[in-house]
Amino acid sequence: MKLRTKVAVATFVVALLTSATITALFASDSSNARYERMRAEGKRVVLSSIALYDVLRLTGSDADRATLQSFLDAAVKGNADERELAWAAVLDDEAHVVASSTNAHVVAGATPVAQLVDANAADTLIVDADVVARDTAKKLPDAKAGRVVVAFSTKPAQAALARTVAAAAAFSLCVALLFAVVLVVVVERRAVKPMGAVVRAFGAIKRGKLDVVVPTPGGSDEAFALVDGFNDMVDVLVDRAQL
Repeated sequence: MKLRTKVAVATFVVALLTSATITALFASDSSNARYERMRAEGKRVVLSSIALYDVLRLTGSDADRATLQSFLDAAVKGNADERELAWAAVLDDEAHVVASSTNAHVVAGATPVAQLVDANAADTLIVDADVVARDTAKKLPDAKAGRVVVAFSTKPAQAALARTVAAAAAFSLCVALLFAVVLVVVVERRAVKPMGAVVRAFGAIKRGKLDVVVPTPGGSDEAFALVDGFNDMVDVLVDRAQL
């Protein structure tokens, strides 16, 4: 394998691995940030739902139940552009659904939370919190009064991550190719051409021609030392041939 080919392959591999590593780190940070944003949004919906459910527990009115139901539907529909917030539900202390977003596909008062979560667990990020009943007179200990469950679909995040990785991979490939081409051009000019000229000059000397002079490349690197040393050697051979 020629030197330029070895340099091109080595440079391409190193540049590709470096770019791929940077891409992976960037994609991971981007994905983590998106998941953190979903968790923050989930906590906001959970806290608001708990506040509304506390009012419903005190009044027990159908109007407050409808308000809670409307809030859950609005929270889900408010994320319709990215369809991340998949469904939300409020459960009582016996784990039966009190209210849920329409797309949760549950019947109020009938579906236990275990079935609700299991039925929607695939590709889903769950954010939930217990509703605590506190005795204002402080005569009784706090008790669990229910639970709010908010589920986010991770499919949009996964699709966005796949698009980011694909675009970054294409960019990494272009960067690796560019580095390989640039380095091959540099190596060709600074090493391959001077070495090739010296090899051809050696062939001329073998054929008895001593009037060869290899152009000295600029700089003071090994290529310059090689060509300069070769020209000095030819000068010595010419002097000895004239004796």
